[in-house]
Amino acid sequence: MTYNDGGSYEGELVQFLPHGKGRMTTVGENAKQVNEGTFKDGELEEGTVTRDDGVITTGTYVNRQQHGHGTITLPNGIKIEGNFVNGQPDDLCSVEYPDKTRYVGSKKGVLPEG
Repeated sequence: MTYNDGGSYEGELVQFLPHGKGRMTTVGENAKQVNEGTFKDGELEEGTVTRDDGVITTGTYVNRQQHGHGTITLPNGIKIEGNFVNGQPDDLCSVEYPDKTRYVGSKKGVLPEG
């Protein structure tokens, strides 16, 4: 299925909405994003989001935000893993740097606030 804005969806549908396994590509004014995994009522519920700026998130999603256990991989190779609440890492997380050093503990002082 191809949308008017140039986005597309390949996968299972229920009542014309993505529902089940699939791959959705969204195209914004200045950005493109690929959502792949399990959809429910048209929204990604669990899977991987790959943005064209190089950020990759994996996990569960509620209201289009990471919510629950997941990971964020940044373009510079830093990987953040932990529990997410409304798209933000909860206080405890692990951070793996490109040189494979690892930090486990509070995000305070390690990750930017906000």
